[in-house]
Amino acid sequence: IRWIFIFWKGKFFHERTPFGWIFSCQKNSRGYALFIPSSTTFGYISAESDGAFLPHPAPPSFQANAHTEGEAGICHYIGRRPTMEDEHLVSSFDLLVEGKTYPVRLFGIFDGHGGSAASQFVKSNLERVLSQTLNETCASTLTDEAVWNALKLAFVCLDKEFGTRVSGTTATVAMILDNKLWVANTGDSRTILDNGLQLSEDAKPTDIRYRRGIEKRGCFVAFGRINARLAVARAIGDNLIGPINARPKITAIPLPKDTHLILACDGIYDVASTRQIAAAVQASGHLSPQEIAASLVYSAYQAGSTDNLSALVVRLP
Repeated sequence: IRWIFIFWKGKFFHERTPFGWIFSCQKNSRGYALFIPSSTTFGYISAESDGAFLPHPAPPSFQANAHTEGEAGICHYIGRRPTMEDEHLVSSFDLLVEGKTYPVRLFGIFDGHGGSAASQFVKSNLERVLSQTLNETCASTLTDEAVWNALKLAFVCLDKEFGTRVSGTTATVAMILDNKLWVANTGDSRTILDNGLQLSEDAKPTDIRYRRGIEKRGCFVAFGRINARLAVARAIGDNLIGPINARPKITAIPLPKDTHLILACDGIYDVASTRQIAAAVQASGHLSPQEIAASLVYSAYQAGSTDNLSALVVRLP
């Protein structure tokens, strides 16, 4: 996206871009930037080309871990890798603010690398940490700024808790709270809707915006990797490689209706574009979320993906 920034009395405003998207950005007391979508839907625009992906239903012989958890359909497949390092999360909890209870629905895909320790850690601890940060930032009132800070702090706290253990993980997380859909993303897993709206941005070291931050932290980019080792610009963990940034990019939109929410690892997007995945899910609307997730994983494998493959699909009525 090509941003247009206007500085006025200590606040930044994102005006209409050539693509028609409108954003605003205000600085809060913690020094963070709060992105608030206007009435125009907020999303990322990608110039990616279509891949070799062609949608196919997963046959009964496909030996993947496809199952249903609550409202979500999930499918994991080791693919052409020797080990499986992906994890997922489907969870819910209540947030109490000023005597009112707000249900929170939480979904996540975590693409581990250098082992599965980091992805397993985030899966096991995200709900606990996010519940804590939401209760801290929303202690007096539920605002967009408070929720934004809670998501940002949760990722940073998880990274700090994980420490210097070997391995790292991406994290693309969708949270439904107070009739809004929030997406927090670090790394290159992706969250989209079946109308083609991409709600996360891939964090790649080759992107000049991320590269500047990498170099400010004392690292370098070579062969498309941080310190010639890490293929994502942001991650939870990987602290033995260098001072890796865990802070997520965060988006929020009014909770959409009559659509599918899709979270998937980069193994799927190695062979497919957002447009292709969205079209495949729309064409499979008569199937269950589990069947759709299995179809995405199977089709990506058939298209030649060499990575672990994971997809999580939720029907938003």
